Amino acid sequence: MHTGEKRKHKRHHIEMTKVEVDKRDTSPMGLITAALQDLSKRGVGVRLREILHIGEMVNLKIHIPKLKKPLVFQGEVKWTKRIGGNYRAGIRLLQGDSKSKESIRKLCQRFESGTAWRLLNPAMLPKAVLYRGLLAAIIAGMVIGACILGGSRADDIAQARTVRRYATEKLRCPHCQEISYSTEYAFLDIPEEMNPEEIVICPKCHKQISYYDLEVVWRKK
Repeated sequence: MHTGEKRKHKRHHIEMTKVEVDKRDTSPMGLITAALQDLSKRGVGVRLREILHIGEMVNLKIHIPKLKKPLVFQGEVKWTKRIGGNYRAGIRLLQGDSKSKESIRKLCQRFESGTAWRLLNPAMLPKAVLYRGLLAAIIAGMVIGACILGGSRADDIAQARTVRRYATEKLRCPHCQEISYSTEYAFLDIPEEMNPEEIVICPKCHKQISYYDLEVVWRKK
């Protein structure tokens, strides 16, 4: 149930960044893996499969790509609501170590200056930046291919380099057991609210699978 919380700090939208929600101090449910949806200097929004209850105290580990250690906080659940087969919750950040507080402050500053995507997954890239980068890579590949290697070969190289450049994880598909970069998985081309399970398409076997069910075999440090 949503409480109509009034936010004092600007929230910055994020997707595909993982959060560990630890309820072992208050519930036998224990450790839960969630997806970070947004953050501010004083709170975060998460998406997860299990319900969190308003007023519940939790311990959080927020994994930001390219940061060596996760951000560690204690938080209080301020609101929760169900969307499809999943839940969303807003968590107020109460306590955290000095490094975590400083990191989240700097991250919010990066969002405000438009440079936060450098620390996040490729899905966090502003669409204009992502499209420009992909377009530049494709054009460069076509030029190199026409002059040296031939169009098809050069285009494959340019695409592979683009995939590796922005990838932060290698994931294993449970259907075919093949390992692919995170940037190779395509989300269904439907509105976010119609895809609560975060269904993606495997680039190898082309089967649909929840992003949460992919096994992480490598993560960029």
